[in-house]
Amino acid sequence: MKTNRYLKWSLLFFALWFLNLLLIHRLQITAVTGDLNLYSAESEEFREQAVSVKAYGKLLEFSGRYQIDQADAMTVFMVMNRFKLTDHTKMTEGEFRRGYRILMKYKPEEYALLREAYSAVWKGISWFPVAADSNGTTVTEFEDSWMSERSYQGERRHEGCDVFCAEQGQEGETPRGYYPVVSATDGFVEKIGWLPLGGYRIGIRSMNGGYFYYAHLYTYERDFQVGDAVKAGEVLGLMGDSGYGDEGTTGQFPVHLHFGIYFNTEDGREISVNPYSVLRVLEGNRKVHALAES
Repeated sequence: MKTNRYLKWSLLFFALWFLNLLLIHRLQITAVTGDLNLYSAESEEFREQAVSVKAYGKLLEFSGRYQIDQADAMTVFMVMNRFKLTDHTKMTEGEFRRGYRILMKYKPEEYALLREAYSAVWKGISWFPVAADSNGTTVTEFEDSWMSERSYQGERRHEGCDVFCAEQGQEGETPRGYYPVVSATDGFVEKIGWLPLGGYRIGIRSMNGGYFYYAHLYTYERDFQVGDAVKAGEVLGLMGDSGYGDEGTTGQFPVHLHFGIYFNTEDGREISVNPYSVLRVLEGNRKVHALAES
């Protein structure tokens, strides 16, 4: 009788121990994968692109030290940290290997789609989109205006970031046609010409799939054609205030560059992301060009 009772308690203990192991394993998987799904790249958390300058520097250093692709490092650490990399985010090889192994085992398709989206946004970015003068002293200002309200042509949200420059005009206003706008990435011209909202704009499709949008230009640097190759740092045109009307309209708002970043989903839909963190990361990396005569 005692033997049977002992056996029952032993089996119960073993069952509880085994269930506890399964629970811990499931919690570990959930802690890594979170709510990752096939549409995570369309979520507000992903589109926010919450990456601090210090965290991005740590990410690049980590990728270089351990010979890990930047896109893999960003995807794994973003998923493990709920789509936010801060100054205090820890990035260790052990954490990466564990996270990568779990993601590839349990959510490989979801991981691949998210990695592709992060590559489109971050991989290949090289230069801040407004050039510095020969002394490297061009002063720019921008803030996180992502999804702020706009009203021209109906209520809408601001899907980009506006970059302003220090005043250089005689009347205390930034002159149109003075500051060079440069391509942040290598790529090719996908769209060019007038838009009622964006004025004279040019869209560059990067080599990693991102669509980089430069709007409100005063002029283009050359007669760009769709399909033309563009190098990172190449001048695209001059900052202006074109837009909000028929072709040639200016003066409806202060001179600035509207900078946007987009990527395409598997089914061809275009998704915008907040470019503020990209601008912060690139702020200290400016191509030097002679400024136009004001």
